Amino acid sequence: MAENVTMFVACDHVIQDSATSKITLVGLFDALHLNRLPAQPASPWFLFAKINNFGAGQRNLKIEILEGAEGDVIYTTRQEIPSEHGSSANIIVGTQTATFRSEGPHTAKLSLDGVEMAEFQFDVRLIS
Repeated sequence: MAENVTMFVACDHVIQDSATSKITLVGLFDALHLNRLPAQPASPWFLFAKINNFGAGQRNLKIEILEGAEGDVIYTTRQEIPSEHGSSANIIVGTQTATFRSEGPHTAKLSLDGVEMAEFQFDVRLIS
């Protein structure tokens, strides 16, 4: 059975319980509000993905944030997932270093071993 991404979202905080490994997502959003542009958000924010049916072996994950209709990449992170992973994975990425240059739609994309697995759109808006 092929891997599938059952969740890929933006949020303010991700809490993982050390005793149970349960995940709590706080402040899910589909719009990021900034005081000015270009800017990095003043508060931390995260991308969270849940991947099921993980195949065996070392895996390479890439997450990108693209800006505007042209799809300019403004943020990229890569992670190696070790070969001893389980059949599912919780991916937590702090994205505080992303610098946004324009308002409007942005796209977050998740790829696994070079294959795009999931994406979602969110807006960047100026606070007036």
